[in-house]
Amino acid sequence: MTIKHQEVLSRADFDEAVVRLRLNVSDVAKATGIPRTYLSEFRHGDRKLRPEHLGKLKDFFEEKGIEFDGSAAPGEEVAAAAPHSSLAVTAVCYFPVRGDLDRASVRDVLTEIERNDARIKELFAKKARVVTGWNDEPKGFEDETDADLRELFCRLSGNYVLFRFVTGVKNLVDPPNDRDTLHGIVMDALRESLDRAGIESGDDETADLATDEEAAK
Repeated sequence: MTIKHQEVLSRADFDEAVVRLRLNVSDVAKATGIPRTYLSEFRHGDRKLRPEHLGKLKDFFEEKGIEFDGSAAPGEEVAAAAPHSSLAVTAVCYFPVRGDLDRASVRDVLTEIERNDARIKELFAKKARVVTGWNDEPKGFEDETDADLRELFCRLSGNYVLFRFVTGVKNLVDPPNDRDTLHGIVMDALRESLDRAGIESGDDETADLATDEEAAK
């Protein structure tokens, strides 16, 4: 896997390498001896690291299999960086992102989607246990399977809500007027996931999508 860059190690390089290797800042800090606060501030654009720190990070990532390529082939256009490594499936076409979300916020939401994906994969692989009647006609599912199905549909719903929140639809997470609605039940089940993604309820039905000019800033 190759990351294009012009510096010894840019913030974009650092961010993409961490995501691709499925590491967190604490993991990198422990392995390189660079203070975690330095790395966290560097990742969010609040600190410039010394060249020796950048070189140490570059060496660490290269040892893990990351390749840094500082130039594009003749005539090759370097595509805009995707907000998350899993989006690199397509070369050009990504999805619109709300103009009021920064890169770190988008990354947090997409990381939570991947967390849900991992659990969804586990649930898909579980065997469905059916309750049958006296004539072996299926009557429903055993309690464990029933609970697994409820969790599965909540996590699938959660990923949809998380994705639509990033693309500009905020009213899906607004508090319902009636807590007994299906919306209220699902939102309660998703609360921990939404909190980890940094999503709070809002009053606006939609948010403006990022324009080309905003995305370039």
